Amino acid sequence: MIHNQNLFSDCVILQDNHGPLMTIGLSKRKNIKLDKNNNLINYNGEIAAAVHQYDRMRDITEKMNNKFDKTNLNFLIFFVISK
Repeated sequence: MIHNQNLFSDCVILQDNHGPLMTIGLSKRKNIKLDKNNNLINYNGEIAAAVHQYDRMRDITEKMNNKFDKTNLNFLIFFVISK
């Protein structure tokens, strides 16, 4: 409904993995890039603000678990607010 703009006419639809949110569960490993600080880089070359299904790739899971231990967790919550 959102994609067809039947529910929220002011939503922005972004191509998969080109915006602040990355879903990597079905991505090919060769397309997943990390910078020197182990930040996931989206397809536009920017650091992803949130990553969904990062645990689908073992090496990415290990790097994320090492980077974000229990004292250094970052959470990003997306809210959709209707008028």
